[in-house]
Amino acid sequence: GQSRAPETDGEGARDWKKAIVISGGGMAGLATAVAFKSYKIPFVLVERAQSLRDDEGTAIALWNNAWVALDALGAGDKLRENHLPLEKVE
Repeated sequence: GQSRAPETDGEGARDWKKAIVISGGGMAGLATAVAFKSYKIPFVLVERAQSLRDDEGTAIALWNNAWVALDALGAGDKLRENHLPLEKVE
């Protein structure tokens, strides 16, 4: 795939030489971008996919340590409004 410059980055800067490159817009890449933005670290996020995936039947289970990380990013409370906690797996 071909990478392209994002519409926006951490501080609106377009100088790629002074920004950290985050490769991939998956969960880890987006979480890294949120963290960098909160600390005002310049970054560029590149993703080869041309659009968001909207696959039916996709699910993700988050254990307690994932919620701790989401809380640290400031996203935990908003996500809890619409998601049930994972209690156990049988």
